[in-house]
Formats: sequence, C-alpha cells, structure tokens
Amino acid sequence: MARGGQKRCFFEGQRLTTEISLHNPEPKGDGGTTTTIYGSKGSGKTTFLVTLALNCGYIDPNTHQITKETVIWRGREIDYWMYFPKKATTLFIHKDDIDNVEFRFEDLTVPEDKDLPQIVTYSSCKDLYNKFKRGQINVVYEPMTYTMTDAVKSMVQRRGAAKRELFENVDVSPVIFWFEMFDWIVRNKGLDPITIIFDEADELFPVSPGGARWHLNLWAKERIKDFRKKNISLALASHGYQDIDGRILVKIQYKLYMKGCTTPTVSLIDRHAPIMLDKGVYYIEKDAWGLAKFSRLSERPKITTTFGSRIGEDTFVESVESRAGHVREEVRAEIERVRAEMALKNGAPSPAQKGIDRVKGIRQPITSTLPNNLPTTEVVELTHADLDMPPPKPPAPAPMGTPAPASAPVDADAPMRTGDVETERRRMEYLKRTANQT
Repeated sequence: MARGGQKRCFFEGQRLTTEISLHNPEPKGDGGTTTTIYGSKGSGKTTFLVTLALNCGYIDPNTHQITKETVIWRGREIDYWMYFPKKATTLFIHKDDIDNVEFRFEDLTVPEDKDLPQIVTYSSCKDLYNKFKRGQINVVYEPMTYTMTDAVKSMVQRRGAAKRELFENVDVSPVIFWFEMFDWIVRNKGLDPITIIFDEADELFPVSPGGARWHLNLWAKERIKDFRKKNISLALASHGYQDIDGRILVKIQYKLYMKGCTTPTVSLIDRHAPIMLDKGVYYIEKDAWGLAKFSRLSERPKITTTFGSRIGEDTFVESVESRAGHVREEVRAEIERVRAEMALKNGAPSPAQKGIDRVKGIRQPITSTLPNNLPTTEVVELTHADLDMPPPKPPAPAPMGTPAPASAPVDADAPMRTGDVETERRRMEYLKRTANQT
C-alpha cells in the first residue's frame, strides 16, 4: 500500500472508531450505533470491548461537553470486569441467586469483599433499570432460572408462534432475559444515551434457532431499528459473522474484523484480508473502510463467577452424563465404521452377501488381533450348490439350415419403425450386398 493510501486508510479507521465510542445523541445527532466485532480466539475481541466500555461517551446536547456514558455489560462465567475501576463498576445479581453466587480468581483463590465492586440485587427489569448507576459500568448477570414472562410470550405470539411453543417448558434459557430487558428499555427509557455490550453474541442470536427463539430473533431485528432513535448503542462480539442470525446482521451499522476471521461477500474488505492481521489491529467498515489499532491493557486477573445452586448442580451432572452417553455411542459407531471400511478393503463380502450367509447358515471365520490390528474377514466362495440353485442351462443350438439373423433378407421398401436400430442396421446391410452384386 502506498504511503498516502496507508495514511488515508488509518484516518478512516480512526474516524469510524470514534463514531462507535463517542455518540451524538438524538434528536439533533445520529443517535445510537450498532456494532459487531469478529475475530478468532485470542484476537483481542474482549480487550476491545473492555476498552470501549472504559471510553464510551457522548456529547451532551445542553453543555456540548463530552460526558461519560452509562454502560450495560453482560456478565459471563469467566469475565474481565476486574479490569474496570472498582468505584465506577456495579455488579447486579438477581435476588434469587445472591445466596448461591461465588467469585474466584483464575488461581481459584477467593477474592476478599474489599477487592470486589459494589453488589446490588434486582427483581425485575424495571427494578434493574432504576438501580443502574448513570455514567458508570453496570455488570448484569441474568437470572439463572428464568421463566418466560407474559410480556415476552405476548411478543412472540404476535409474530405467529403457537401457544404450545411457549408453554412446553416453563423455565427457558436464562439468556432470553435480555430480550425482555431490551423491550423494557426501548419502551421506558428517556433520551439519555446508554451502551449495551454483549460478548459471545451467538448465545443471544444463534443461527437457525427453533421454536420461540426463532420468533424472538425476528422481534429483535425489528426492535434494533428503534435503538438509534432511543440513543441505545449495541456492541456484539463473536468468532465470525456465520455465528449470528443473518436477520440481525442486516441491522448492524459498523463491522470490525480482527485476526483470524473472514469477511462476507458483500463487504468492502477482501474476504481473507483480516486473517493475517497482527493482534491489536482491525479493519472497520460502514460507509467506508479503514484500519485502526488499540493498545493492550495492563494485566489483571480474570474472575470466575459460579452459582452453586442445587438445581444448577443437578442440571450440570445430568448434562455431563447425557453427553458422556452420546460420546460412547459416537465412539462405537466410529469403530464400526472403521472396521467395515477395513473389512471391505481386505476383500470381505458385502452386507448383501452377509445376509445370504446368515440365511443359509454359512459361517465366515473372523480373526481378531485387537488392539494392535482391526479385525479381518476371510472370503468364502459360494457356488450354486451352496445356495440350492441349479446351474444355468446353456442356450439351445439353432436348427440346421437356419440362416443367421444378420443375413436374413430385409425388404428395403418396408416401413421402418421409428427408433428401431436393429431394423435399420439390417436394412443397410441388405442394400450394401445388393449394390456389390450389381
């Protein structure tokens, strides 16, 4: 890239990055923004999200000063909120989970209370929103046991879902709580800007969901259109654009591509350009495209959050046991598949021939030398006597004096049936012999 082109590329990258971190709220500005960040594991997606949360701001329409924006950060089992300033961070945990929550560092040591941010409980979306700390980072853990509310059921039913889809399971995935939260914020918040940051967005908007989730993703697509007008900014991160429902992606304004990912065919950026990027460098596109960089953060311990409820432990054990059973079945099926392939390579009879063997009681000796070698099968030649079948009869000889079919005369003027190849061949031979005799 020429020097001038490289400068322009980084200029556009910085301009677009500023647009997603410094907002100019409605009614006179551009409102909220929607952003997706793609990259392979270790490419720096979470580091970028942390940097965005720390630097998110907006231009106050009254004072025209840059003001710290309210940030909603979705808490995860292994999280980075220890990178945030403790005094500017608040943890929100549902009231039913507060007695079971446990925090640990990466080395499994338990942090002291003085090392943790303030912890606040909530009971509903309204209660949660009213307790948010304005201008600070609010880390929210969804309730571990979430029951679909009447408001969410109504949203889904209006989009054609059958009632049975809503009532088959009383308790649903906890992540559905965020659909209810989005709806409440859009309906009830004022014009004060907020930014919602959601890592591992494929958990919220998976590709090809079924049942009520399919209708919820459709609802989310329609709701995201209102985010800009309500000064709500949304930042989603995943490993690739293939992991998020395409109906959501069409509503995303800004796309960031980091090391190890590819771009969609409609992108302004070459499909394989981001794969070899250095860590901390990314492509960004909207109405233009550019390159930008972000710095590495000072190392701090990651925090692991667990909710040790009895129900959660039972569910985990059942999940592990179920998965172990599936793995055993998959291993058995793979062993059988490999054995069948090796047997066929060694000349073993086909499955159809083995069926004949079982019917006739013909046994084929199988020798196994496991575990060093896979079993091999000896081939048994079957005769008509083995199958109680008479040998085929030879064709009867033709009577003496009978001319060969090919030499039989054919009337050249006789009408020929359309498509009768044999008749045409005999006709041509007869004409050829007649011409030679003449």
